[in-house]
Amino acid sequence: MSYTNPKYTYISQQPAFDKLQKDITGAADTIAKKKAAEVKRQEDLLEKEKLKGEKLATATDGATQTYINSTIDAAKDGGGGPQVQGVVTNFFKGKSKGIAQLIMDTTGADAKCKTDGDCEAKYAELKRLQDGPTDVKALIENTLDLLDWKDIENFDSSQNVNALLASNIIGGVTKYGSSDGYSYDLVEAENGKGYDLVFKSTTGEKFVDEDGNETDTYSLNSERLADFVKNDESLFNLTPNELDQETSALQASNIITGATFEDGRMIAGTGDFNPQDFVLLDKNGNLSSESIKSSTTSKGVTTYQLNFDDKLIRDRAQKGIDLGLEMFVGNPAQGIQIKDGKMRTYWNKVLSVKSNNAFDEELARNVWGDEVDVKELKTKWGKVFNNWSTRDPLTAEQIEIFKEMYTRQQVQAIKTTMENHVQNSTRSFKDEFKGTDFDPAKDAVDW
Repeated sequence: MSYTNPKYTYISQQPAFDKLQKDITGAADTIAKKKAAEVKRQEDLLEKEKLKGEKLATATDGATQTYINSTIDAAKDGGGGPQVQGVVTNFFKGKSKGIAQLIMDTTGADAKCKTDGDCEAKYAELKRLQDGPTDVKALIENTLDLLDWKDIENFDSSQNVNALLASNIIGGVTKYGSSDGYSYDLVEAENGKGYDLVFKSTTGEKFVDEDGNETDTYSLNSERLADFVKNDESLFNLTPNELDQETSALQASNIITGATFEDGRMIAGTGDFNPQDFVLLDKNGNLSSESIKSSTTSKGVTTYQLNFDDKLIRDRAQKGIDLGLEMFVGNPAQGIQIKDGKMRTYWNKVLSVKSNNAFDEELARNVWGDEVDVKELKTKWGKVFNNWSTRDPLTAEQIEIFKEMYTRQQVQAIKTTMENHVQNSTRSFKDEFKGTDFDPAKDAVDW
């Protein structure tokens, strides 16, 4: 056998070169694939960002156009005419750009507001702008509604002259237009709470501030008006219906028992009461001549229609009348607050009109007492019996006068109803007893 020295044995390196080549090729492929993957990732990222940008752009374009449309609709749907629409359009001009920028700044994982640290503020601003058309629409609707006083029954025009002037301006009343020195603008409220309609008067009639001084401007705030509507309040005080008050007092007093009421009114002739309880008798207990209103005689029997006594009716009806008074003067024990606005309008349009402001010594003494001399009573009377403005607080004397006058009004209304009731015209008495000595307790035929 032959012997080969290991030192000189040939070992081929080709496999190693092949492996190296393969490794290099594989590495190149891997690098190429990684590069391709990175390129693809970058391309996908760019495409994703492109699509995201397009989406945001589209969204902001849509939001911008929607915003512009909604501001126009706010003026139209709110009930405003061309001038109102112009005011609203001018106010919102340019604000759509702010909407678009805020959407861009607050959208996405890498939103700019996160870097700047002002996302909360920008979210709030975006919401305020997006809610703007809706809030302005409500402001216009509420303003036009609350300034409309023409349908108010028995309207007291001496109240809230600022609102009356604003009503004429926004209503386009002749001589209250822009050419006459009157105008109004829509602005953001200085305190950041909603929007203000600011009415201006540069010439002619002026507005009046809380101190009674003339001023050129008068503002109505959207949030304040929304609270008015929510709480069923008004810029003008309504004048309570006189007949409603009288009917309520009659019903609450139950002085005519079993009376039927329908649609807020008593059905004539229903119910019952005892006339004897309300007639004035003389010192001997006999029917006084003052108590006989009229009489008719037939077949020896006289039917009397009686006059009822105010005090006797008042004593019986006072609790029912007081319930009606509560809606004006309040009842702190029951948590009912004074409604001094309604007191003023009811006084100006009903109670003072009925009295014609004529001096009534008996009424004056009921309020100020018997110890006051007539001259001083007349002085006090003159201070109270005038038009009650909405600027000065009501005095205790005004409230007492109101209570007395209101009570008297209800007593007279109840008295009239009772005297015209069928119960007062069917009571018959023997003809020989129709004089002042007539005793209804003994001599009534059908009492």
